[in-house]
Amino acid sequence: MIELTLPELELLFRKYVSEKTPIVAFLMQGKTRVKFSGFIDSVSESGLVVKDDTGDFAIFDVSGMQRSLLGDRRDIPPEAAEIEADYSSALSLVREDGEILTIFER
Repeated sequence: MIELTLPELELLFRKYVSEKTPIVAFLMQGKTRVKFSGFIDSVSESGLVVKDDTGDFAIFDVSGMQRSLLGDRRDIPPEAAEIEADYSSALSLVREDGEILTIFER
């Protein structure tokens, strides 16, 4: 797993947005789990907007993330192993309080 700098993370988000890369966003906070499939529509001060094919969307707050880690199936957080998705890579955004947003690229 490699740790991304902020400029590298911004480039990756731009790629996801411009290519409409299919993803699964999986948020873990304590015992709470939120999963949303679609593509990243935008990233702004409001958050990371993930839309699906029907127009439904979810906004994930990505402010205050302490670490950005990019890896593959071997590198994902153990808590995210429960997700049922085929993916080629996983980006984990980690907060100091332990909240993890993992974006699985399909």
